[in-house]
Amino acid sequence: MAQVVGLPVRFLYYLLLSIMALMVVIAVKVVGIAMVSALLVLPATTSLQLTKNIVPMAVLSILCAVVSTLSGLYLSYTLDLASGATIVLTATVLFSLAMAASPRRWRA
Repeated sequence: MAQVVGLPVRFLYYLLLSIMALMVVIAVKVVGIAMVSALLVLPATTSLQLTKNIVPMAVLSILCAVVSTLSGLYLSYTLDLASGATIVLTATVLFSLAMAASPRRWRA
């Protein structure tokens, strides 16, 4: 689709890979490898529970990541907890709520 619109697909592909690699390296130093894996997977699986179209899924995934990160940082500051674990815990709570409310779950 991007190629049809005239966007430089190859450049955007490598730019996305580079940004993702940079973010993983930075995140590993901040929260550790197990938490980075959870932070990569949980927002995407949360959005997957709520929609099946790719564009809303990407937007919802970003929104879930931002909400879980900000709320996790806030909770870790106010409750004096480890920030990485609190962020992953809030992402897990969001996933659990999405799983409970998922339209996919209720289909026969």
